Amino acid sequence: MKQTFPVVFNEKTLKELKNKMYIGVGGDSTEYIVGETILNADSPTEQATWYRAARVSLIDEFENLCDFLIAGETDKAVSLAYSIKEYLIEADSTCHETVKRFKAKLEEMTE
Repeated sequence: MKQTFPVVFNEKTLKELKNKMYIGVGGDSTEYIVGETILNADSPTEQATWYRAARVSLIDEFENLCDFLIAGETDKAVSLAYSIKEYLIEADSTCHETVKRFKAKLEEMTE
């Protein structure tokens, strides 16, 4: 599974963002920028961005699921699909906490 993390392009950009940052997804490096966060967990647009980040972070697992289905390995596919669903439920329910964590990181970076 890939990780989500804050993306800030440089110090000048950070000061101009004023409580905004981008959400990156990747392994050892940034592979995708999935959206901009305004760090307001109550905003439907914000929630959609975080939901998208959770799904993009599972791109490898979705590819594995397809591979299992093509190979006829339905038991592995069902098991992986269940794990994916559980992760997405957990990620969606922790959106507020994730936004708080990112906001704290931004405040730390701008001190």
